Amino acid sequence: KSWHPWQQPLDESKRFVEMLTRPGDWILDPTCGSGTVLLAARELGRNAIGIELDPKHYEGACKRLGLDPAEGRKYADFCRGVLKKKELAA
Repeated sequence: KSWHPWQQPLDESKRFVEMLTRPGDWILDPTCGSGTVLLAARELGRNAIGIELDPKHYEGACKRLGLDPAEGRKYADFCRGVLKKKELAA
């Protein structure tokens, strides 16, 4: 059981990461969820970026990965600011 309703097994995610990438490659997980793909990537020497819109899942994934959720929010706020400036310029 997990705090995330659709968390995939880490071993399964590691198999896919290993089959489809090489060490040092970048992985984009556009629906990060519980962070399983990011964790698999880290354990296998890959780089990864995850996107998660649900605050509860974002916090859980950060905790699972040992990351500070506030740091990710700073970056997200910066990106939103850049998008707003571009919209105003258009």
